[in-house]
This record gives sequence, C-alpha cells and structure tokens, in this order.
Amino acid sequence: MLQNTVSKPEYPPDQWKNLLLGDAVDLDKVLSAINSRSIDNKFKQSIGDKMVIEFVGETKATKKVKTHTDWISAFSKTKSAILFLFGHRREELDKYSDYIKNMFRSISPKSHRAVIHADQAIREQVA
Repeated sequence: MLQNTVSKPEYPPDQWKNLLLGDAVDLDKVLSAINSRSIDNKFKQSIGDKMVIEFVGETKATKKVKTHTDWISAFSKTKSAILFLFGHRREELDKYSDYIKNMFRSISPKSHRAVIHADQAIREQVA
C-alpha cells in the first residue's frame, strides 16, 4: 500500500490516515516527526467494507507548532503528502498557504499563536 510506494513523501503514519479519511491533520505531530522519529503502536484502519490500510505506528506530539517557521515546516510536509494523494488540490493548498502566511505577516510575532489557533480551527471545520 502506501508503505511500498517509492515516491511517497516522508510523513507520520497516523497522519496519512487522517489525510485518507478527510480528517484534520495534527501539525504538532507532523512537526514532531520532522524533528525526531519516536513512533509507537502498529495499527490498522478500515476504509469502507473491503479496504484496510495498515500503518506502522503513531507519532507522539513532542513539539508544538508555536511560530511562523514551525507552521511553515509542518504545513509544507502536509502539503507534499496531500499532493501525493490528491494532485488536483495544488491551487487550493497554495491559496490557503498564502492566506495563512499573510495572516502571520500582518500581526506581531507575539500574536502568532492566534494565527496557529485560527489555522487549526479552519482545518478542523473543513475536515
């Protein structure tokens, strides 16, 4: 399945599941995976009646997205994973990324946590 695909971007196994199911991705777990490889618990996920996808583990969120740079790192990895699965979503992801980056640029770095919360809320609502 996904594990056997050579061109697949590196991405936390449990977050692939979220992408496939249309659930919100946990950018804290993505950022944690970028910085370390602490993975535990093998699990399987059923999709529909006949499709089962097995993931090698779940990433522990050891880091939190706190800054513009953290968000860029985690979202860029997420964007690559989404485009691997759903190449037709490039324009949507580019526009969303630009929107969030503009929000970061328009406010003081002390208030960047508000942008991160807004991003989380938007992605949860869309999912």
